[in-house]
Amino acid sequence: MQTPSTIFSTKTVAETFAVLQSSSKGLTADEAARRLREQGANRIVAREVTAFTILGRQFRSPLVLLLLGAVCVSIFLGEIIDGITILGILSINIGLSFFQEYRSAHTLERLRSYVAATPTVRRGGAVQQVPAATLVTGDIVLLSPGDIVQADLRVTESRGVLVDESVLTGESAPQAKSIEPMAHVAVGQSDMPAMIFSGTTVVSGAGEAIVVATGSATAFGAVAKRVAETEKVGAFEESVGKFSLFLAQYVGLALALVFVGNLLIEGKQAHVGELLLFSLALAISVVPEALPAVIAMTFARGASHLAKKKVVMKRLSAIEDLGHIEVLCTDKTGTITENNMRVAEVFGRDAAAITSLALQSLAVEAGGAQTLSSFDLAIQAFGKQHSVGPVTVLSRIPFDPLRRRETLAVKTGNDASLISKGAPEDVLHLCTTEQGKSLSDARRAEILSAFHTFGKRGMRVLALATKPLVWQGSLATYDEAALSFVGLVAFEDPLKETAIHAIQLAEKLHVRVKILTGDSAEVAGAVAVAVGIVKTADAVFTGEQLAAMTSDQFERTVDENDVFARVTPDQKYLIIQALEKRYAVGFLGEGINDAPALSVAQVGLVVQGASDVAKDAADALLLDRSLNVIVDGIREGRVIFANVAKYIRYTLSGNLGNMVSIAGLSVVLPYLPILPAQLLLVNLLTDLPLISIVTDHVDPEDVRAPHRFNIRELANFALLMGLVSTLFDFTFFGIFRHASPAVIQSSWFIESVLQELAVIFAMRTRLPFFRGVAPSRMLALLAMGAAVLTIVVPFTDLGHNVFHFVSPSVQQLFLVFGIVATNFVVIEVVKHWYYRWRAGDVVLPVPKPAR
Repeated sequence: MQTPSTIFSTKTVAETFAVLQSSSKGLTADEAARRLREQGANRIVAREVTAFTILGRQFRSPLVLLLLGAVCVSIFLGEIIDGITILGILSINIGLSFFQEYRSAHTLERLRSYVAATPTVRRGGAVQQVPAATLVTGDIVLLSPGDIVQADLRVTESRGVLVDESVLTGESAPQAKSIEPMAHVAVGQSDMPAMIFSGTTVVSGAGEAIVVATGSATAFGAVAKRVAETEKVGAFEESVGKFSLFLAQYVGLALALVFVGNLLIEGKQAHVGELLLFSLALAISVVPEALPAVIAMTFARGASHLAKKKVVMKRLSAIEDLGHIEVLCTDKTGTITENNMRVAEVFGRDAAAITSLALQSLAVEAGGAQTLSSFDLAIQAFGKQHSVGPVTVLSRIPFDPLRRRETLAVKTGNDASLISKGAPEDVLHLCTTEQGKSLSDARRAEILSAFHTFGKRGMRVLALATKPLVWQGSLATYDEAALSFVGLVAFEDPLKETAIHAIQLAEKLHVRVKILTGDSAEVAGAVAVAVGIVKTADAVFTGEQLAAMTSDQFERTVDENDVFARVTPDQKYLIIQALEKRYAVGFLGEGINDAPALSVAQVGLVVQGASDVAKDAADALLLDRSLNVIVDGIREGRVIFANVAKYIRYTLSGNLGNMVSIAGLSVVLPYLPILPAQLLLVNLLTDLPLISIVTDHVDPEDVRAPHRFNIRELANFALLMGLVSTLFDFTFFGIFRHASPAVIQSSWFIESVLQELAVIFAMRTRLPFFRGVAPSRMLALLAMGAAVLTIVVPFTDLGHNVFHFVSPSVQQLFLVFGIVATNFVVIEVVKHWYYRWRAGDVVLPVPKPAR
């Protein structure tokens, strides 16, 4: 897509003046005022979200609506404490979600803060400072060190201008700017040396530029629009929403059938009020009212674990989303590599001469500010044992991205010399000698071969050349001739010690790692091979290649390949967007331009040193920039998912079984099989140990692959296990058919609770009970406590007076224990058959992407 930046990057200064109807003198005051009225203020405009909008979103979830219904029914039934408890849990969850979203909504304000200054402009030939909001296209902006740019500019004059674009691109090295137009439309912002973008900072040099875009038309504006208008719904939130909708439909249908069925059977003898209370209590018994509490406690525990591993979660539900990640997209610098350039090798006839000349090239003019790049720092460290004496810079031709070299005249002692350093092809072209001898074609080929070998090994290479100079007070480009080649300096960014292990662990977890970098294809390929992401360094696609593809080719390429070099932040966004169509994607970014990709990714991750805008758009903050902490987070997310899935599996299977049993028995029995108060007590005692599910251990199989909720399989599993439970409930009534209603209700209460508690330990693992990982101590203790209370309460005055229990006999208790034990064995057998032959579960492994 053509933007003002891409359009004007290919135009000359004269053509730019003509198109924008301006000149080096700038606009007149009247013309600037007219354009301001037409174009509007230089502000980022995007759809803003109010606090009421964010609050309204919290009530979109069917689970929230279902639980609000449960609150109303509980209060209607006189169960005030239950209603208040559910409402309290719900309020906490809604409050936390609102707070998190409200904080994230300030991203737009963060973006605006980057362009809140008073630029210096020339209008009508007069230099003046104006509010940033009044800048218009055609204004001439004067550039000086420290300036924060407030609009997209086309450079019209440059005297060594270097611009820090890290807030946009994440690349720390300042970019040199020149007036020369590009020969063709550039792919990304880092490839536009004639353009300066809003939000970036002038590091050094001076110059002038003309405004080509303001407000929403700038690079910042595009970022703001995407970030502010992207609504993220996590995989977990989406799954819980679908489950809640399914449950609400099921409960509503069952409630209607039970109520209408009893009315039809009992006819005029039916007690409508009692039937309504019974039907509502039955419906509430199916609702997993403790689910928000389980989720909140699980997330809190997971967040605590992750914080110890240096991962701070900004959006709590993203903890579980971490476990869904199938594809992890990351830059290589600082994550796979150390982001600490060092001199790896030098190539030339005299290593000492190479080191000496490299150190001399770091000198600065008297009183000048020194901005050392990562390469300069590496040279300093490499030559720290080498002394070159005082060096005076006489003049300098700054680095130019088109010339790809920097040249300076220096004085050491009484001698003056010229030093040129830059890209080997360009510097070598200027050389005619080496150590006083003519530079032969064979030697040139040997030097270039060494350069290409370094490149294939993922190294950056700097060539150095020099010649004696008779200083005459000025330095010009024609002085860059007949140079003497001194040598090559090869730099490397070493792999992190943990990188290879982290990639291997990600592979075991069925997470595919993709590298998205602005670095060269050679460097990206070499790093990817070194850590085992690809087998050959040629398996790399560049941003330029991606830009030339159709949408279908693009999607296929980003799916089938794992290393992408020279990609722009906009291309990163498109890559994430394409991958999200098939996979759950995690993205690690840090620059402002990464914010849209962070917003659209399933899980957005940033490092501690990332821009504030990127942090606002992200879901998690990494205190340690390492793949290891991300992989640890993915594993923790899967543990959380497994435990939440356990809770849903238990409660839905048990509750559906009870509801089917009670609904069926209520139709054929002349009395209610269990009283409403007793039914609510069943829910309380069976939910008590399930609250501790957050502490439970999980089987290794639960974390080996990403999983997702599957409503169909969840329903099938719950119905199957519920039918087993129903079968034993009917068996119970067959055995106790001659007992009084009060004895049956009391004994069935005990059987129902003990049966559900036993099922917890059968269903918490796919493996046979005795082979699965041991339950947590908290789960075991609470289950034991609930079992003891279940047996004791019917023998107490509280049980007799409040819940209308009668004390069962010892013989009746042993009959109940026998039914529960048999049910446990049958559940184990059915579970084994289900997992073996149906290959279904409440969660399903997601197929690993094909290499």
